[in-house]
Amino acid sequence: MDVDARSLPENAGEHANVSFRNGNCLNLPFDKGKLGLLTYFHVLEHIRDLSALLAEADRVLGENGHILIEVPDAENYTGTPIGSAFWFSIREHINHFTAKALAAALKAHGFAVCDVSRQMLETPEFAYPSLVVLAQKNATLPSFALPAAADVAGFARISRQALMHQAEQISALAADRRMTIWGCSAELFSLLPLFDKREMRLCDSSKLKQSTHYKGMPIEDPTTVPVEGMLVIAPYLHRDAIKAAAERLGWPDNALYLLQ
Repeated sequence: MDVDARSLPENAGEHANVSFRNGNCLNLPFDKGKLGLLTYFHVLEHIRDLSALLAEADRVLGENGHILIEVPDAENYTGTPIGSAFWFSIREHINHFTAKALAAALKAHGFAVCDVSRQMLETPEFAYPSLVVLAQKNATLPSFALPAAADVAGFARISRQALMHQAEQISALAADRRMTIWGCSAELFSLLPLFDKREMRLCDSSKLKQSTHYKGMPIEDPTTVPVEGMLVIAPYLHRDAIKAAAERLGWPDNALYLLQ
């Protein structure tokens, strides 16, 4: 099941052993007590009403049914130093879970934790901290030994301070110069509200992003932006490639600022 109909195969009927449904996790298109297992991969970090999600899971699961959840492991953010404020700049991630927090949410809805898996998973761009929790409905199980919780709140404070420092440093360096920002990334949309009102331009290599705007400010093609003033390279993950492209367009090294 997926909330985005575009993610479903066009010819779903050709998959004899799998059915595809369009729906959302707060209103599952399944009858009460009919399922044995529900899986949620990269869902709970995006949902405001976790109580409604888990109540709906309880509704459609049969007696002793299982729920399997994967979310980013907030306690291992420090093990993936992609950028100083990377994990808390992903603005669509409105929840950041520890194993204990996720277990507590499940327990409140009658689910007992069976197992917890924590590992670093390789992606094409970085190592991703994964937290997987398996729980069972209406089960009488021994208390599962959960790992001691790390200081996620402290990490959040450090990330916020780093973001503020970046904004202050960029503002000081830009001074009276025109500022161009390359890369409409999650990091950028956390930084933009921290800048003083100034003359700036936004650009991105994506043709799709070039058809949009930010608060009336157009997203321009980097090849058409004048090489003047200061260029801020916003994405953490693609900064080296963007830096090389900017240098090919004539941006001098002393005009570049890369988020770290």
